[in-house]
Amino acid sequence: MKYILLLFLTTSLLASPHIREMHKSKRIPPAGDERVVASVGKLIITANELKNGYDYGPAFYKKEKKSKEVYLKFLINEKLLSLDGYNRKVDTTKQVVDMFKAFHDDLITDELFKDLIFSKITVNNQEIDSIITQKQLELNIKWIFTPNKDDAISYYSALKKGADFKLLFEKQSNDSTIINNRQLKTCLYDLKMKNPVMVKFLDTLKVGNVTLPIHTHDGWYLVKLENMSRNLIATETDVIKLRSESIEAIKMNKMDKLSEQYVNNLMNEAKPVINKDEFSILSSYIGNYILPKDKYENWHLAGKNDSTLSLLKIKDKNKIPHLTLIKLKNDKVTLADFLNWYWTRDQYIKLNEDDLLKYSISLEQMIWRMVRDKLLVSEADKRNLSERKNVKDQERWWKDKIVYSYVRNELTNAVLVENNELPSSKKDASQKKNIDELSLELSKRIFQKINILKQKFSINIYDKVLNSISVIDENDPRAIELYIVKKGGLIPRQPYPAIDNDWKSWE
Repeated sequence: MKYILLLFLTTSLLASPHIREMHKSKRIPPAGDERVVASVGKLIITANELKNGYDYGPAFYKKEKKSKEVYLKFLINEKLLSLDGYNRKVDTTKQVVDMFKAFHDDLITDELFKDLIFSKITVNNQEIDSIITQKQLELNIKWIFTPNKDDAISYYSALKKGADFKLLFEKQSNDSTIINNRQLKTCLYDLKMKNPVMVKFLDTLKVGNVTLPIHTHDGWYLVKLENMSRNLIATETDVIKLRSESIEAIKMNKMDKLSEQYVNNLMNEAKPVINKDEFSILSSYIGNYILPKDKYENWHLAGKNDSTLSLLKIKDKNKIPHLTLIKLKNDKVTLADFLNWYWTRDQYIKLNEDDLLKYSISLEQMIWRMVRDKLLVSEADKRNLSERKNVKDQERWWKDKIVYSYVRNELTNAVLVENNELPSSKKDASQKKNIDELSLELSKRIFQKINILKQKFSINIYDKVLNSISVIDENDPRAIELYIVKKGGLIPRQPYPAIDNDWKSWE
């Protein structure tokens, strides 16, 4: 069974008890990397887990006084719900097992890339100076956009004859939203990363001039370089920070290139081939779940599925999951293998539903991605990377988080069912209960659950360890929201598990 996403809490509700109400032990945990900040029943929270989660989590608790205590308070709440899940063995359910495996595989392939690629990357001073210069160079650009080539040529011709760029820009941008979407202040390095094609046109452009029409996937752009300036480095701290950022940027760029080469070599060695008939069955099966009914019928996917099964002479549907979707040199991938991989990621990676061709192409690309993941995991397993301490530590953090999320989803689904709120987009909006009422009911349910669990499990907090942990944006009312997602791995995720933003309404 697939669970719906959690509701975001949108109202201020009863606050959970403060940390001072919990039991505090006078025994100081052992020093070192594994110092224990708190224990919740049989679960522990180490200094590393708290620091990493705090730094990469939402901003709301960072703005509070005693922000580390606020973070720990809600992390303890999540651990309590995890304990409830463990006691009921929800960690053995297929959904949790599959999700945990996805995170485990991502962690061990991280170690693989560190060993084989990242550790071998070198950086020289000339490269560093080049990136620093690009980061210091600030550009102010504006552009005119048209989806039509002839219009782009007409605009450029008019500008060459003396037409005022400002008038054309303002004529196209008739409200503030469009204006903001068609101008940008950024450093050269960031623009180069996001739009290397545009940078090539701007490289030799003088301030005040306009580029030739630039063709992209969505249309044509005429870009004006309004201004270009060099930001001076104010302090030694800024110099150190800029140099560190530049070194990291160079390493990541080199790692991306070397990683791509490494993956290509793995794919070439494995020689994967997608079986056409099994692909047709998969296309119909997934389409039945994700496509609107009219598209599924208009693309005749059900009929294609029936004809394919008939062609393969398969009458027993129980045999379908075991059909070979991909042949490899020394292995194979069944339909069931792919679907297990897909359902743990369907919230993050989407198929193109514009038309049947684009849908099929995007599904094929997803299959190649799954093959890539399988090969990387196999290489990591050969090196026994699962046994590394770094992997085991983060596995524990992520497993607690996954079990917590499962328990919270159970509470969410119970509230929806009891209020006749079905997770269906087809239900009329006017019939839906106010989101604030549902959020309030969910929060009450969670509050009651946590209070019961606090009576059941002992909670110990070690203040000296907590106070010794250095975190980013501590007690900072100006802390800003940053959503950092680790891309390029086996599953899109935060670098480390952090508390949910939903707890914000409990403050």
